[in-house]
Amino acid sequence: SGAVTTSGSATGGGANGGDIVIGNSPSNGAVLLSGNISTTGTGDIFLVSGKSLTANGTVTTSGTTAGFIAFQAYNASTIAINKATSAGTGANVTLFTQGTGAISVAKDATITAAAAVNFDSGATGVINIASGANISAGTNVDDGSSAGTLNLGANITTTAGNISIDTMAINLTGAVALKAQGVSKAITLGAVNGAQALSLNNASTTTAAITTGAIGGTTPLTSVTVVQGGNTTFGDLNAASVVLTDSTGTINFGGNTVVTKSLTTAAKAYGVTFTGATTVLSGAPVFLNTGNVSFSGTTSLTTGATITGTAATTVNLAGTIVSGGALNIGALPVTTTIANNTQLILNSSSAASTFAGKVVLGSSNTLSLLGVGSLTLSGDSSSTGVDGNINVINGTLNVTGKLGSANVTSATNGIITGAGGTIGALTVNTGTVAPGGTLTTGAVTFN
Repeated sequence: SGAVTTSGSATGGGANGGDIVIGNSPSNGAVLLSGNISTTGTGDIFLVSGKSLTANGTVTTSGTTAGFIAFQAYNASTIAINKATSAGTGANVTLFTQGTGAISVAKDATITAAAAVNFDSGATGVINIASGANISAGTNVDDGSSAGTLNLGANITTTAGNISIDTMAINLTGAVALKAQGVSKAITLGAVNGAQALSLNNASTTTAAITTGAIGGTTPLTSVTVVQGGNTTFGDLNAASVVLTDSTGTINFGGNTVVTKSLTTAAKAYGVTFTGATTVLSGAPVFLNTGNVSFSGTTSLTTGATITGTAATTVNLAGTIVSGGALNIGALPVTTTIANNTQLILNSSSAASTFAGKVVLGSSNTLSLLGVGSLTLSGDSSSTGVDGNINVINGTLNVTGKLGSANVTSATNGIITGAGGTIGALTVNTGTVAPGGTLTTGAVTFN
C-alpha cells in the first residue's frame, strides 16, 4: 500500500524483447513513473491503473517487429500521460478505460503508432487529449464499439488508414484537424460538440467518404471545414461558419442544418445538397462550386444567396424556400429545376431576385411565389422549360425572358410584370398585371 515511485528507465531487451507490466490495484496508492520506459524486439508495454498512474517519461517500443503499448484505466482510476508515446514497426497504441476510468494525454505527449491507435472506452469512461498532443497512426485510428466520451483538442493523422470515431461522444476542447491519408481512406464520426474549429481532410481524389453524425447538436462549433474529401455526408449540423474548400462528388447536408455566420465555397467540381428537414443559412452565401446545388425541406436564407455555377451545373429547388435578401441564380447553370408544390417566399422589398438561366417546371407542377419581394425570370425557358403553373400569391413576378406555351401564370394577389417577356396562359384573379411594356401571353382569363 502507499505510493509507488520509480525513477530512471525500465528497459526490456534481448533479441525478442521482454514485456513490461506496471500497475496497481484500487487499494494501493499512486504510481509515478518518472523515467523512460521502453522495449526492443517484440516486448509489449502494459501500464495499468487501479487507482492512479502518472507517466512522466517517454514510453516506446522498437525493433524489427515492435511490441504494442496499452494504457489501461480500470473502474474509477486515472492515468496521466505526460510525455511522448511511440509504438514501433507493426505495433498499436491502445487507450483503454473501464467503468469510470479516465486517461489524460498532456499537450507534450504525442501519441505515435506505426500501426493503429485505438480508443477503447466503457460507457462512462473518459479519454482526454489536450491541444498539442497530436495523434499519428500508420494505419487506422478508431474507437471500435466503444462508448464514453472523447475530449479532443489535438489533431489526428493517419498515413494510410481510416479515422473512425463514431461510437464515442466527441467534445472538442481545441481546434482539431482530422486527416486520413492513403488511397480511399474514410473519416467517420459520431456526435461532435464544442465551441471549436473542426477540419476534415481525407486527402482523397476518389469516392472515399467523410460521414458524420450530429455536429454541434448541444454546443455549436465555431467552424467546420472540408479541406478535401470524397463524397461527404453530414448529419445535423450547427456551426457559426462552414468552409467547403475542395471535394470530389457531393457534399450533402443530410440533417437539420444551421449556419449562423457564413458558408464559403470554392470554384471546384463538387456538388452541394441540403436534404434535411430544415436548413438555415446566414451571411448570403455564394455557391461558387461547379457541381450541382440542391435545396429541399424548409430552407431559410436569412440574407439571401447566390448560385453562379457553370454549364455543367444543375440547380434543384424543392420544398419551401424563404429568402430575406436576393436569391440570385446566374445564367450559366444548364437548368434550374423546380419541384412540384415548391414555395418561394421572398421577404425583401428592396433586394430583387433573379433566375437568369433556363428554368424547368414540369407541366403538372406548381410554383407558388409569396412574400413582398420580386422574382425576375430572364432566361429562355420556352423549350422543355417552364410548362407548369406559377401562382403569384404575393409579391411580384417579372418575366423578361420566355416561358413555355403550356405555362399558366396566375396573378392571385400579386403582381405580374415583364416588358419584352413571353409567358403562356395568363389568369388574373385579384392580382395585378402591369407589364411596363409588351408582355406576350397566351389566353387571358379574368376571374
